[in-house]
Amino acid sequence: QEHVTPLKDSRGNITRILSTAREITRQKQLEERLDYLDNFDPLTGVSNRRAFAERLKQEMKVNRSGDQLLSVMIMDIDRFKYINDLFGPEVGDEVLRRISETLSGTVGRGDIVARLGSDEFGVIHRFGAHLIDTASLAEHIRNAVAQKVMIGGQDIVMTVTIGIAVFPDNGKDARTLLKNADMALSHAKSQGRSTVQFFSPDISNRIQEFYLMEK
Repeated sequence: QEHVTPLKDSRGNITRILSTAREITRQKQLEERLDYLDNFDPLTGVSNRRAFAERLKQEMKVNRSGDQLLSVMIMDIDRFKYINDLFGPEVGDEVLRRISETLSGTVGRGDIVARLGSDEFGVIHRFGAHLIDTASLAEHIRNAVAQKVMIGGQDIVMTVTIGIAVFPDNGKDARTLLKNADMALSHAKSQGRSTVQFFSPDISNRIQEFYLMEK
């Protein structure tokens, strides 16, 4: 970065030019790194939770006309804690990277993939007028992930369980849509591993009844 200052005599005539420069390469690199960390997960390279929520809000605004439907998928890696505890965090990290790569290679061009938490991933999917489109993608993701891989000398079978909420039927704002997708995921996990579940009011009622019973 260069700054030029003219030096004048008593009559106001420019007699010299003072030029100063400052090296800002490291500063620019730091700014770019901070911007990256603000939007992306450093381990997997996909979007983080903050960027995912912001993108969801944008997509919901664009799709309010109803020309296209929008679905949010939230998924957990089955038995991830078992994998992490048994084989170590290095293997666990590699599982997370492999699954993020699989998701990114499976979803459509306009879809968004994010790592939302420890072993939780999210997908924003735009589709036509039929739920079968998003159901097909969820099944495709489930089958693509469900494979035996060699990581750190260990044979590991990776599977995911998926909960889905659809805009606008299951929520007209991002917070509600994410909450309902998470409820669908909880219900799917209660049905067993490697399953797919759409949100429905019945699921919400069951969870509320269970909460009241626990209380």
